[in-house]
Amino acid sequence: MKLAHIVIRGTIVLTSLVPLPGQAEERNLIRFNPNYRFSERCIAAIMRVEDNLINRAALHSSRVSIEDHPHKRRTYGLDFIVVGTRGTNVMSSPVLIKSLAQDAFLNCEDDKVSSISFGMAYTGWSLIFGRVNNTFQHFKCVEDLIPNRQEMFNAIIPWGYQYCTL
Repeated sequence: MKLAHIVIRGTIVLTSLVPLPGQAEERNLIRFNPNYRFSERCIAAIMRVEDNLINRAALHSSRVSIEDHPHKRRTYGLDFIVVGTRGTNVMSSPVLIKSLAQDAFLNCEDDKVSSISFGMAYTGWSLIFGRVNNTFQHFKCVEDLIPNRQEMFNAIIPWGYQYCTL
């Protein structure tokens, strides 16, 4: 939130916190969710990602999701949802996205975090990162693995893949 000053008749200044478009409300951020206990190192990394996206006026919300995959020791995903033109700019910057994802992943891996995702609010556009074959990487498109779309809906998506089209 940014401070907004309202001047009335040039003598009284009222100050209030006004949410700006494309700016996350505090209650929608992982750092304020008491349901998950992450290490200080992990929380610091999450806050760096949230702050980076807030400073770009792109963050809509962030959340923790429960993962269901072969890496039983790692059970959480961290999801960062961006919005607006600035969110599009973030999603279109592979170097920035990978850097943010890698920071959060490497600092939260010991906290059972298996994936970091960035998604564009109100769309199907998402980018997911995680450890695949002992390497941190961007997940591949499942459509490339299973070209016949009808078979796709009956298949379980293998770890390291994501839907890239709707």
